[in-house]
Amino acid sequence: MKHLDAPLLSLPDIARLARVQRPVVSVWRTRAAGSDRPFPEPRGSQAGKELFDAREIGEWLEATRRGNNPEALADADAFSIRSALEHGDTPISAGLEALLVLAGLIGPPIDALSSAELLDEADDTDPHDAFLWSEVEALGDDLSTAARYARRLIDAAYNPAAAFEQLALAGRERRHLLSDDAAILAAVTATELLRDLGPGAALADPVPGSDEVPLAVVRILGEEGDEPRLLLADDGDPSCRAARRRLLAHGAQPEALRVGPNGEFEVEGEAVVVAHLSGTDPERVLNAVENIAVQMDDRQRAVVMAPARALTDAVGGPAESLRAELLRGGRVRAAVRLPEGTLPARPREAQALWVLGPAHGDVDLAERWTMVADLTGTPLTRAVREDLVSDLAASLLGREEIWQHAYRFARMTFTRNLTATRGSLVQLSSLPARRDRSAAELEVRLEALRAELGPESVPFALARGTGAAFPPDTLERLMAAGNLACLPGIRMDDGEASAVGGGTRVLGVRELSDPGATVRTVDLLEFVARHPSARLTEPGDVVFCTSPHPAAMVDEEGASVVPYPARILRISPADPGGLSPALLAADINAHPPGERRWKQWRARRLPEAQRRPLAEAMGAVVREQAEARRRIERLDELNRLLANAVASGALALESSEPAVREEGR
Repeated sequence: MKHLDAPLLSLPDIARLARVQRPVVSVWRTRAAGSDRPFPEPRGSQAGKELFDAREIGEWLEATRRGNNPEALADADAFSIRSALEHGDTPISAGLEALLVLAGLIGPPIDALSSAELLDEADDTDPHDAFLWSEVEALGDDLSTAARYARRLIDAAYNPAAAFEQLALAGRERRHLLSDDAAILAAVTATELLRDLGPGAALADPVPGSDEVPLAVVRILGEEGDEPRLLLADDGDPSCRAARRRLLAHGAQPEALRVGPNGEFEVEGEAVVVAHLSGTDPERVLNAVENIAVQMDDRQRAVVMAPARALTDAVGGPAESLRAELLRGGRVRAAVRLPEGTLPARPREAQALWVLGPAHGDVDLAERWTMVADLTGTPLTRAVREDLVSDLAASLLGREEIWQHAYRFARMTFTRNLTATRGSLVQLSSLPARRDRSAAELEVRLEALRAELGPESVPFALARGTGAAFPPDTLERLMAAGNLACLPGIRMDDGEASAVGGGTRVLGVRELSDPGATVRTVDLLEFVARHPSARLTEPGDVVFCTSPHPAAMVDEEGASVVPYPARILRISPADPGGLSPALLAADINAHPPGERRWKQWRARRLPEAQRRPLAEAMGAVVREQAEARRRIERLDELNRLLANAVASGALALESSEPAVREEGR
């Protein structure tokens, strides 16, 4: 228990405490060696790692104002426990968690009690040994020392709940937990479903040791003064006790949800089940989802977070049949692929979310639908979460109500199509959407805009359409079908392109991000000599980039140089697949910043008879936009020169008003 008598920090602990990178601490040691405030000397070592006195480090950081944590001295004790945990001393952590929960229930100062009194309080608080009695007893002769340490943690964090979070941080960093944004998304979704079910609905988490989503729900509803009945998995594992301690530390009152050896559990009445399922085996993950689905009735809903490789991405073998059967059952009402990074321990492993509810009892099997959404490359900002949760809540509506919602991310897909595919669920074609405006309203608005801008500037003639739309598809699938080809940009030196003189036009990230930027050119002969295998654009090619934000433009003239990292999309003249260059560029430009997985972007398609007319009309609009930019530039120059000429006295303006005759003249 030496870490509690004299809390120690390793060099990585110090870096985390100061909120800097690990090498920065070594630089501090070296540079401060000859100063009047040298870096503290090590007080021991463990497994070859130097250990430093936590309080001395905190005082040094405070005195020298190093690092990015103004509360370093107050936080030093909590960070010192990491060295103990890293070397398997987990009873220290569990015992301290138990003492912090006990302090929250009986009130500090906890170190004012003797060891015997602490044991009595633990027995009274947890008579059935469900969450803290064994952990407190296991501290043995070190109980009083641990109580003093717990008191210091509480004093530094101001309350037992905050101290608990600081203490538990080290252990949680090594678990496969969701990012804060992903946990909040699942929690907000569950909260909306709880509200729909009404008062008395329970929140149940059948995954042993899971607490992140239930805690987020408790925090959300706690702010509103309305906490749900909370059921946490309890299969006897220490992780279940730890999860219950964490919820208790935050004032919740979790009940035990008995979970069997095969994951079976039972929840009665209105309830929302939340589950974060981890694992690399899709079949095992889908079996766990099936466990949840088969135990639900029509009074219950579920929010399941799991690897996208199981829930939304292409699968094969037994997992394929299992997922198809789950979808066929009708309870999967929405499937969303989330961006990478939602599982910090595995940043490249994308997660997905399913919403489960009652099947469409009044809809024929062939006509049932599922909402799907693909958020690949879309950061889970607060606005994105709010709009997505709104879409997910709407997925549980009935046949008529579901059309009244304005969807941002989700779209409806026939469930029969999902059950038949081995590919990605979120890349399938959607059901035809109901238009917000009728054909007549669209026609009136288009004609009004053209009249306002000048009919001759954007010439087109409108006729009533068929009412049917071609389904969009991803760029990846369109390239695989041969409708589209992607040509890489040319790796050029910085000085090759020039904004001075004539030559061959350059279309790169600069021009895509700012259509009004000065045109750059290259000398074609010199360029070909440097890049003999380079290919220029052809008329109608779409040049695009993904960063700093998705941007694209149609090269109407062709024969342009495209420098890397920009790329060229070339539509097949023999089999365009309904693609239109102008529409493709418009779809790319509609993507928000951060969407860099360009192969997953979806492109709208047109009937062959509409490809050329739309290209001509949209091309005319683009030319008008370019002319408007040039006019704005000339007006800006006129304004600037006018001001300079008059202010400098070089020119004078004649008054537009007649001169006033002076009296007597």
